[in-house]
Amino acid sequence: MMKSLDALEKIAKQLDPNREERRYIRTLIIQHTEKFLEKLPNEKAYSNPDKSNTSWDEDFIEEGSDPSQVVRLTSRQIDHDGINAASGFDMAYIPGGGVYTSALADYWSDITNLYSGVFFANPGAVRLENQIISWLFSLVSYPKTACGNLTSGGSIANLTAIITAREVTQLKAKDHAHCVIYLGKQTHHCVTKALKMAGLGEVILRYIELDNGYRMIPAQLEKQIKQDQLNGCIPWMIVASAGTTDTGAVDPLEAIGSIALKNKIWYHVDAAYGGFFLLTSTGKKLLKGIEAADSIVLDPHKSLFLPYGSGVILIKNGAGMKKTFNDTAAYFQDFEPIDMNTSPADVSIELTRPFRGLRMWLPLKIHGLAPFRAALNEKLILSKYFYKQILTFGFQSSGPPELTITTFWYPMDRGENNDFNKELIQNIQQEGKIFLSSTMIENRFVIRLCVLVFRTHKREIDIALKNIVQHKDELLKTWP
Repeated sequence: MMKSLDALEKIAKQLDPNREERRYIRTLIIQHTEKFLEKLPNEKAYSNPDKSNTSWDEDFIEEGSDPSQVVRLTSRQIDHDGINAASGFDMAYIPGGGVYTSALADYWSDITNLYSGVFFANPGAVRLENQIISWLFSLVSYPKTACGNLTSGGSIANLTAIITAREVTQLKAKDHAHCVIYLGKQTHHCVTKALKMAGLGEVILRYIELDNGYRMIPAQLEKQIKQDQLNGCIPWMIVASAGTTDTGAVDPLEAIGSIALKNKIWYHVDAAYGGFFLLTSTGKKLLKGIEAADSIVLDPHKSLFLPYGSGVILIKNGAGMKKTFNDTAAYFQDFEPIDMNTSPADVSIELTRPFRGLRMWLPLKIHGLAPFRAALNEKLILSKYFYKQILTFGFQSSGPPELTITTFWYPMDRGENNDFNKELIQNIQQEGKIFLSSTMIENRFVIRLCVLVFRTHKREIDIALKNIVQHKDELLKTWP
């Protein structure tokens, strides 16, 4: 048995490389990422997948490989196909960029493998995350009695809000078919997905009419609520958007909040995209009234530029959130509860979780708020600049951007609008110098440009304008 243990230990210790081995592997990775960052300003934002590349199908074998060969193989597979989400030319969907100091924070937290789910396991990590949550309370003007949690993103954050609302309002299964949720047609699909996952698939969805700016119309909302009350339905939740994915529209949060309060309806605001614009004067005006919400979703991996996997849920009724998720088990008996330091596991779906807080804490402490605020203000201005410029080249738009998304199209005769613009975006994506996306608005195919990567500056916008116009002109030459 001892000989067997010795042999197994020798092999198992390969998972714990010594200082020289660590330095060698670390140097390979750093050299690779530094090369990536140095080339990034001029790299393509999108590369079509190489269908002939099948080397990723290799099986794992018993013996390890030379780290340099592994790095080369991995780079060949993941660095050259698809979206370059770190690029300043990535202007599709709602990108963030991933600040460097946040990546270093992930390295730190992964090496130390700190468990931040329970205060007992690492008081410092939990205090750090709670300090972040406290700062976010001040950002949205929430009371100190609120609760919050750092999640993996907006989908889990929205699910957490819906589950909390279900429990706090004591919604029973027998009432689901009579409960009504009010939302806009541009509400993010993760909300309706979360309803199904929360066992609320039978609730009634009321899509409230939108104005010309694609914002929910409060008068129509109030009218629908009164009608549902007369019909014996239960108005249960209102979902407002602070920055829709399609157009970046911000619903009139203050007016909707007043309606929710008057009718005693749970008010949820999905501010995954727009929330951190509260750091700007423009954002404060647009998001006025957000403090009336019972629950708010924010995504630091969007408008705070952190790496993917960074979300936040804030619940005004902190006691209700704790009651919803708090649970125990026999093996928890060593964990001494400390009310002043809420454990993330007590307000979350997750028990096992990474130490997410450090990736947000480190860049905010090292850089301060000023660069983040400046970057957001810059993106707001760049979006307006792009909007004004694109119109001078014959394009049309659904209107000036509220945040940093502009939807536009090139007008064509004889009902060819959609076909032409669909081919135009395909040509832009095929080349890949810049990466834009598209969506459908009222049966119109439109192109979307979202300015949010922190590396996107006026240089990148000017190049994008030139690229779009060139592709438009080339397509016009061949269009039948």
